[in-house]
Amino acid sequence: MTRRGVVALAAALVAIVALASPPAGATTASRTGRVHRADFTCTGTWTVDPTPNRAGSPNELYAAFALSSSNIWAVGRSAGGTTLAEHDVSGTWSIKPTPSVGAARLLGVAATGPNNVWAVGTYQQHGPTAIAMRWDGATWTRATLPSAWDSLDAIATGPAGIWAVGYAYNQSTFSDHTLIVHRVNGKWVRVPSWSLPGNVDSSQLFGVAEASAKLVWAVGYEFIDGSIYQLLLEKWNGKSWSHVSVPAFSDNLDGFAAVTAPSATTALPVGFSTARPIGEYDDGTTWSTRFGQVSPGLFYGNFNGATTDGAGTWAVGEETLNGGAEQTLVNQWNGSGFVKVTTPNPTGNDILNGVTGTGNLTVAVGSQRDDAGVVHTLAEYEC
Repeated sequence: MTRRGVVALAAALVAIVALASPPAGATTASRTGRVHRADFTCTGTWTVDPTPNRAGSPNELYAAFALSSSNIWAVGRSAGGTTLAEHDVSGTWSIKPTPSVGAARLLGVAATGPNNVWAVGTYQQHGPTAIAMRWDGATWTRATLPSAWDSLDAIATGPAGIWAVGYAYNQSTFSDHTLIVHRVNGKWVRVPSWSLPGNVDSSQLFGVAEASAKLVWAVGYEFIDGSIYQLLLEKWNGKSWSHVSVPAFSDNLDGFAAVTAPSATTALPVGFSTARPIGEYDDGTTWSTRFGQVSPGLFYGNFNGATTDGAGTWAVGEETLNGGAEQTLVNQWNGSGFVKVTTPNPTGNDILNGVTGTGNLTVAVGSQRDDAGVVHTLAEYEC
């Protein structure tokens, strides 16, 4: 299961509660090639930022990374199951060709500079296989990874170097185990992560964030006793990874999808609990749960991505309407809880999967589905 898969797991629960056909919404025409925007118009409100699409459906964006307000990357997948990488340079979004790897998707992107951009994900080759690609300023090339790695779902850069997380199948236990890899001396090296206790059937990681050179956070879920999905938080102290206990729920369907580091000493992991958006807050002594805010009259939603920038800390995802359709969800963290902010919904069935920020600019990416069922890329920004 990929990071998008764990979000789909939560969405499936919502579908059980409220099944319905998507409501009518404004049709959005497919956009291809380049899309130009003169500059970000900063009004303090969230605004749709037009992005290109390949012909066909679906076109989806799962993650984004901003080097600056004039250099932003977003990755995902396009029609036919091919990887998708989009680049915004000074107001012009364009699709950059990526190596052909078959049915694949890019799930995470991060960079140390304009000529060292990394994207990670997964593709199908007799089962899931992890992929990593590097942009050198001119082209994307594929990196060599061990075939035993099933998926890399997120990547982070910062004072601790380059880290990526996901999962790998363990032949001896016949289950998925957390996968944490570090870029060392030009190679991707697997670093031992927390060992599973006997009652954990499998575990996967979907988010990673660097707080300092000696503090890195990774999040996901544990699958326990064949039926329980439980929150998973791990911490790197500069030498080794360890498990961090956070409050458990009795509903048995909980998972983290992303994490951000609001400071050099703290983390804010976000995800869902029985399809309700949640975050875990550390006040310095105790971890406690904070539920995200959804629109009045609604209950269900997920957080899929999180970031911290000059404007604060953000969590993005989707909330589910009473009829079953989804609309964009953005919450801002105020230091002790989440506050919902208004965001556009261009088609009435829209999702945000990832978010990035630089200075006071915040950019979220995802997908939008029109009345004909065609799925296009979606980007929204606030500054």
